[in-house]
Amino acid sequence: MPPCYTCCSIVGLLLALLGVLVKSQQYHDDVNHVNVSQQCQQDLNETLLSPNISKDALYALDAFGKPGSGILVGDLVWLGSYQECQDLEQFHYCLLDLSINVSDIPIPLPPGMKKSLPVRWGTCFPRSCNEDDVFTGITQVADKLHIKFNVTPGAVQHVQCSDPTNMWSDGVFVFTVMLCCILGSLMLSGYALDVFIRESSENIPLTNPSHNNDRQVSTGSTEETPLLKIEKDSKYQKSLPCQFLLCFAFNRNLSKLLDTKQNERSILCLNGIRVISMSWVILGHVFAVILSTQSIDNVLTFTTIIKRFGFQAVLNAPFSVDTFFLLSGLLVTMGCLKRLEKNNGRLPWFWFYFHRYWRLTPCLCFIILITMSQQHLGEGPVWFPMMKNMVSHCQKYWWTTILYINNFYPLRFDEQCVGVTWYLSNDMQFFIISPIFIILLYKFKKLGIASMILTCLVSFSITIGLIVRNDFDIASSAGGIAGGATGRGNLGGSNFTTTVYQKPYCRISVYLVGMGLGLLLHQHRRIRMPKVLAVLGWLFATMLAMLVVYGLYPAVSEGTSLSKTGNALYGALARCTWGIAVSWVIFACYFGYGGPINQFLSWKGWVPLSRLTYTAYLIHLPIVYQFYQAHDVPWHLDLVDYCYYFVAIAGLTYSVAVLFSLAVEYPFANMEKLFLPGSLQSTRGDPKKDDGTKQDNV
Repeated sequence: MPPCYTCCSIVGLLLALLGVLVKSQQYHDDVNHVNVSQQCQQDLNETLLSPNISKDALYALDAFGKPGSGILVGDLVWLGSYQECQDLEQFHYCLLDLSINVSDIPIPLPPGMKKSLPVRWGTCFPRSCNEDDVFTGITQVADKLHIKFNVTPGAVQHVQCSDPTNMWSDGVFVFTVMLCCILGSLMLSGYALDVFIRESSENIPLTNPSHNNDRQVSTGSTEETPLLKIEKDSKYQKSLPCQFLLCFAFNRNLSKLLDTKQNERSILCLNGIRVISMSWVILGHVFAVILSTQSIDNVLTFTTIIKRFGFQAVLNAPFSVDTFFLLSGLLVTMGCLKRLEKNNGRLPWFWFYFHRYWRLTPCLCFIILITMSQQHLGEGPVWFPMMKNMVSHCQKYWWTTILYINNFYPLRFDEQCVGVTWYLSNDMQFFIISPIFIILLYKFKKLGIASMILTCLVSFSITIGLIVRNDFDIASSAGGIAGGATGRGNLGGSNFTTTVYQKPYCRISVYLVGMGLGLLLHQHRRIRMPKVLAVLGWLFATMLAMLVVYGLYPAVSEGTSLSKTGNALYGALARCTWGIAVSWVIFACYFGYGGPINQFLSWKGWVPLSRLTYTAYLIHLPIVYQFYQAHDVPWHLDLVDYCYYFVAIAGLTYSVAVLFSLAVEYPFANMEKLFLPGSLQSTRGDPKKDDGTKQDNV
């Protein structure tokens, strides 16, 4: 029997259902007895099922999704015409997730195509027909037609009929708009106040009070530099309301953001590492999110690209997050050990924790508001299903996000409010327990090192136990990306991310590697080694990094699975191994063995971008959703398109991150100085005294 029989069967199924809707005499009696609401049945009879079909009903039928070419390569996304349907006053667009059972078709299916085919079908029904009516009606009609046609109830419930709500009736959206207006007003007011203070400052020459002459005291100042500001300037500067407004002055904050001056003791290579790692995060999510739309019309063709050697860097983009864990451990250790030595072993622990929470939380709260309001900023066939889930999750679990416990509750990874914040929760939890190791390192160095090694071993053991117990296939669920793409993996990426990927006891090893590196850099100002040893170090670090990123290539390319031992060892050791490789890069660059790599990573152009990594991390996912979800037609992907999407989204992310930082991050960081004790303000925020070991990372 020819392979096209599969296509004919699927096409025939959809055409049969469409035939029902246009009042086919054969199925008329069956359709009139489906169990839908009375109003829905009446409207169906008057429109789609009427003998004298109206112009609007004809447009509605035209808006229905219909099978096209390419079914055997995965074109099972028949979205129809969303806008054509929504423009009709009496109709609305409904997207169905269907599962068509083709197990009885006596032909071999193409590789990667299962016996139960997932179909996304766009329909256009009267507005009186809600989701339950559509689900019940389609299911019962299919049963009456004796079609092997199963509708996934959960998916239909999530894929709601597109009925956009009035944005101004949404209290969260109104509050978010008002907050944005307030922040914008504060930024402009701060700018105006700063300009007023500068223009109202008058230069008064410093004179010798014991002599009545006009000779000025030499201070080395230029003509443009005020020698002494009048009392009015001091009054404005000391006024609390004025200080508050100046915290939002966007000209001042922009100047701080763009300043490329670094202290001589700063770890300059960290700037480039931050930016490259953040770009890697975006690269991975640009790929992962388009898969989550389930709206790719050539998914089986695209899997051939996924299996290429070079594409493993995309599939393993989750290792970029481990780089940030490493940097966090490094910076908090160096900063705290330095302050402990300076203050005879004492630290203001309350302010230690308060600063971290204050540093992260305002931006996090703002992005939660943006996420809950984003449903009003677009529309399309797959827009409302995704937005409905995001809003629902944030309404239920927003509080777990700002308490930094969302990697434990909710229980499922895909139910979190703002999915990328699992990283912040892990980082905060590591930060909370970091003083235990830091104090041990300060007072009992050997005991501190032993405790970190023991903790790593415990982490490895737990990770191995979870992988073996759940029989996770790392090659197909690495980071939750590859499994979704290739359809392999016995438990799938979601379970892996919930059980292993987001849990701190499985991720802490690379943070501890960073703490160990921080101890090493703190204790040694200079380390001399033979050039041969430095070259060997670079070769070894490169080998480790390549092994981590490309080590799964044979299994991914051949569609096979690792052994249980291979899964356990790779899943437990890969992140720590990646941390060791990156640690060598930092170590070599810091002590002068980085050569051109250090010059590249220490380029001053990275400095402003590195200051944007936190806000870029928070805002990039809503931008990716906005790009992919608000799309009327299925995506047809190839490698060139994917590169264009990445460059565009990365550029837009950093552009929006500038506004985000100037409106929220920098003002709240400035406000912290208003209530910090004076002893803690001496160096914070002063670029001349910043040695690059501040606690803040992302």
